[in-house]
Amino acid sequence: MKAFAGDTEARGILATSRPLPQDPKAEHVVLWRAFRNEDQAVEYSRHILLGSGQRVIGGCNRDDVGWYCWLGVEVDDLEKWGNSRAIQLCDPFDPEDPRGQRNML
Repeated sequence: MKAFAGDTEARGILATSRPLPQDPKAEHVVLWRAFRNEDQAVEYSRHILLGSGQRVIGGCNRDDVGWYCWLGVEVDDLEKWGNSRAIQLCDPFDPEDPRGQRNML
């Protein structure tokens, strides 16, 4: 395992216009997390560990609430990675709490 590169690379990925994965299995995206704040996304990127054949992807977009950015892990080979049913979406967006106040406590 190796740590993801750094803040500059993360900010570059986050500046790319790209929606959240629509078909994670087809896109080989096995984990992702969305943020409303770029600095929180960069902080999260500091904790990403990558194995062979894995890379960080992500981007930014807009939804009904406003701007968001996201980071995820893309893998070369889903079978090598593991069970495709274990693809994990880690999305802090809560329709009852769209500003994420509950997560800030």
